[in-house]
Amino acid sequence: PKKRVAVMRFDVKTDTYGWSGVDLAAGEMLTTALFKTGQFVVIERNALDKVLQEQGLGRSGVVDTTTAAQIGKVLGAQALITGAVTQLGQSQAGGGAPVIGSFGFEKTTFDAAVDVRAIDTSTSQRLMADSGRGQAAATRVSVQGGGGGVASERVKLLGDALRQATEVVSQKLV
Repeated sequence: PKKRVAVMRFDVKTDTYGWSGVDLAAGEMLTTALFKTGQFVVIERNALDKVLQEQGLGRSGVVDTTTAAQIGKVLGAQALITGAVTQLGQSQAGGGAPVIGSFGFEKTTFDAAVDVRAIDTSTSQRLMADSGRGQAAATRVSVQGGGGGVASERVKLLGDALRQATEVVSQKLV
């Protein structure tokens, strides 16, 4: 049978380059990656309050009792997956003097790393600890006098690197 796991909110142990919510994003990305493996029953803990609210609505009599969510049927997790974003790094190459006429090229690369642990909920024994790394890059053409990265591009690259890192670690959890 598939192991029942719940992914908890991640800690952040590094500079986030102004990206708020990286702790939530990492946990959500890992939850999705684990679910997509088909190897786990992924228990939703981050939205448990919404599940309980739906169960309460069924108990209130507003919802048809034959279709209402059953109270006391929330599955227990056999393992908690905890983690931390331990690296978000940015590097740039190029830029400076124009390469061709008044145009220049700049490559921006973001690296991300996450460290995760699987913990048995009955014994608190650490079942597994590993890390995953990801990288995303983009090349921009700049016109002399212009420059600088666009904030939304930076967040996208950070997100792409973080998603890759969580997908790598999800395969290690399998």
